Amino acid sequence: MYGYCRSDAGGEVAVALVGGDKTSLGNHWYPPHIGEAQSRLDQYCRQYPELTPIVKRGNR
Repeated sequence: MYGYCRSDAGGEVAVALVGGDKTSLGNHWYPPHIGEAQSRLDQYCRQYPELTPIVKRGNR
């Protein structure tokens, strides 16, 4: 699962947040891991204050 951040310089950065095997669960793998991914993205952006998380929901 990836998160995206916008840098002060105007670019975007993709951040790998959570990985796992979806073989048996398919898309049902995602819901239990979203909270962990959000927490890790927040932590990453605190570590790099020049980055701001980009919030995307659903298929937008």
